[in-house]
Amino acid sequence: MALTLRFIESISAVSLAVQRSGESQPHQLPHKQELLSQLLEIIKAEPRSSLLSPVLQEAMVAIRHLSKVKQPLSCEKNQELMEQCLDSVFSLPLQELTEDVGPVQTLYASTMATLEGLMQMLLEEDEMPERLQRIFRLLQRWLVSKQVWERARAMRVSTHLLKAYLQTVTITTLIPPGQFSSLAGMLGPYTCDSLGSIRQGAGDAIGCLLDIQVAKQPWTLRDRDKQWALRRVCQELQSADPEEVWDASIKLAKMVSRALPKAEILPFTQTLLESLGAVSRACDQASVLWFHTLLTDRASDLKDTVQAILSITSTYLRCTDDPELRGLLAQAVSLLAQHHQEAVVTYLLQRPLPLDKDSKELWAALAAEDFSQDILKDLLDQIPRGPAAEQRAETQEVAVANSLSPDSGGTQSSAHQGPAERGQDPGQGARLVPPRGSPQLPRGCLPAGESSGASE
Repeated sequence: MALTLRFIESISAVSLAVQRSGESQPHQLPHKQELLSQLLEIIKAEPRSSLLSPVLQEAMVAIRHLSKVKQPLSCEKNQELMEQCLDSVFSLPLQELTEDVGPVQTLYASTMATLEGLMQMLLEEDEMPERLQRIFRLLQRWLVSKQVWERARAMRVSTHLLKAYLQTVTITTLIPPGQFSSLAGMLGPYTCDSLGSIRQGAGDAIGCLLDIQVAKQPWTLRDRDKQWALRRVCQELQSADPEEVWDASIKLAKMVSRALPKAEILPFTQTLLESLGAVSRACDQASVLWFHTLLTDRASDLKDTVQAILSITSTYLRCTDDPELRGLLAQAVSLLAQHHQEAVVTYLLQRPLPLDKDSKELWAALAAEDFSQDILKDLLDQIPRGPAAEQRAETQEVAVANSLSPDSGGTQSSAHQGPAERGQDPGQGARLVPPRGSPQLPRGCLPAGESSGASE
């Protein structure tokens, strides 16, 4: 180990010397790529089962110094360095949640700080507009980890990078289309994660994304009241009370929804629903109800996208067997129909016959709403007149009527079933989704024993 450390320290010393001499006259290091490869091999050889020496940390320090030496790294090499360094640190066993403060915890803390610095430097060295999205594609593997400490590490680095990126953004910064929607959609569900530090990190990261939007559009500068509201929401996300956490998450969803460019509504919807089943039940419910918030707050902007949104919803409805999630997804149809009834009915009528389970649940979600009589009138208006037309329409009319009937046998959406029908005790049958316009988190949405606001 001593020999390895001396080799690493020599690379750092040479790199710093070349950088200093290059201030007056540019210098290059002929074997830069070979030295980087050697450092990566050293990192790969370090055990993942423990952190017993500073080799990993010193190797990342050397990579940081060496990367600054001319010539710049290629995008591929930059990505390789990021991926390998993230893997080497994130895969270490749990350290953050232990109360003991000793040499191992101190070494871990300094190694995490070194990783953050290296990732920030590599982000700044990358001149491609989509650099932030590329890094988050690497981080996403760890953000969806079933191990809470791995998610916590990934969220910590995510927040650090967004804060650093924010400092570089001006009105002239080229930000690729879809960056806000893809990153906000990816991070939003973590505002209901089981660990308080992850929830707060997600809130802080989304706050950075909102500030980036402001930096690009200075005429929409937030006033102090809105800035204070954002800080308050991030604090509430650490609460041990599940309902307070949910309220804070919905408040943040409204802020994101209102800042979302109209052209990014569909990508945001796609990203939110892509996360279903990736992390936890609480995060899944957050994904769908952030989706509901979007449909409610941006209803006037959805006229041209109703068909596409329904198509996305139907796709993810087929991908889940969870009755509560299916009910939440089906309820999105009701939210859309409040403002775009004709487009919703037209979409559902275009679905093939005989109606499958998904189609029946979508129709049943509409039938459970107060405006179901208006929908029936809409359907009657669309039935062609005359003997020949009646014969052609008979099959479709009967199929739709059956799906809207309460006696249709198993076609009622689970979001509107009573407790007994869902196989629950009547005393436990609280409806998952409250009346539209005021979503609330049901008790038990966050896993029992994991709703603590404990930070790393």
